[in-house]
Amino acid sequence: MEIIYRHVARAVIPYQGEILIAQLKGAHSFLPGGGVELGETCEHTLKRELYEELGIQEITIKGFVGVMEDSYEEHGKVFHSISHVFEVEMKEDELGKIYPTPYSKEDHLHFYWLNHTKEELEEHNVLSRSVPELVSNYFTDYKPRFYTDMQHKSFE
Repeated sequence: MEIIYRHVARAVIPYQGEILIAQLKGAHSFLPGGGVELGETCEHTLKRELYEELGIQEITIKGFVGVMEDSYEEHGKVFHSISHVFEVEMKEDELGKIYPTPYSKEDHLHFYWLNHTKEELEEHNVLSRSVPELVSNYFTDYKPRFYTDMQHKSFE
């Protein structure tokens, strides 16, 4: 089976007790962000992705939330993903563009705000499977963590 490796940068964007969630229309929800391109830093990836997806001009990395490692199967391929997750803040005028109703610049995505509790994130099936615990624990003690949820432990 073909294995695809993905290095991803994800953003936790808090505002008024909620965080911004991205959703692939007709499919799953996830933290905003995307694939890190070769030679690109995670910070640059987040700046590029948030601009492409939402038109956000300027962000600041406030903190390191943690790392998630997972695997999933899709279209006959196994995806092995490492996600670096950062708390991101933006200026009030930038937040005004996306709160309370975020507008996606990309037709395949929808964005919404959601309470950052483990229960809410689980109820909305925000992926990867480690997101609910990672995010809720971060907002409890602000310590970064590492989670792994490898469904495909052996790629033989």
